[in-house]
Amino acid sequence: HAPNGLFEKDSTGHWRAKPYYVELLETFVARAKNHGHLLLHETRLSPDEYHSEFVAHLKYGAQAHLAVGKKISFETPPDERYLAGRPDALIDGFHASNNYQFGWQGWYGKDMVATIDLGEVRSVGGLDVAFLQDQQSWIFLPSAVRWDTSIDGEHWDIGQESTDTTAAEKGPLQALGTGWSISCHGKQARYIRVTARNLGDLPAWHGSKGQCWLFCDEIVVR
Repeated sequence: HAPNGLFEKDSTGHWRAKPYYVELLETFVARAKNHGHLLLHETRLSPDEYHSEFVAHLKYGAQAHLAVGKKISFETPPDERYLAGRPDALIDGFHASNNYQFGWQGWYGKDMVATIDLGEVRSVGGLDVAFLQDQQSWIFLPSAVRWDTSIDGEHWDIGQESTDTTAAEKGPLQALGTGWSISCHGKQARYIRVTARNLGDLPAWHGSKGQCWLFCDEIVVR
């Protein structure tokens, strides 16, 4: 969305990938293959896998939704090393690729508790939240995610919590963005609070000492 960013608006006002970057991707992958590179260090993907992933990002990486341009606050701010370039990165309408260094906000050993203010009471059809899994880089999916809603920001309707108790038991897995979704069936709300539970200490099989990272990309409010 920045002047030198990947996307620009077309004549109808919709975001699209800039032709320059589409061409650059094709050139980069072709040269990597011609020089015999089998893996890309940044993502540990083959050139063809990287191409497939990035083509999808250029096609689906920009999305308009109810929270774009609104306000977001955190119970615990993301780590200063992973701010994704702007305070409202989780509701800016731009999805990240699977490279955790770009577009993701991260919490080390802490839960993510994010509150979105839509500015007025709206009918909310559903929510989609993307998290990253890159266990070699200490990044794990949350063990649970919950959505709460409120009209006034003081009295909350506590939503159902979705859990994944196997997140720490799966063993090393490839970097992968994973979405959590919930249907709100036209619920009336101004404030939406999303809580994602960090796994805490690294699992024993990991072989490292420390805590897990929790990375979030975009909170889509439909």
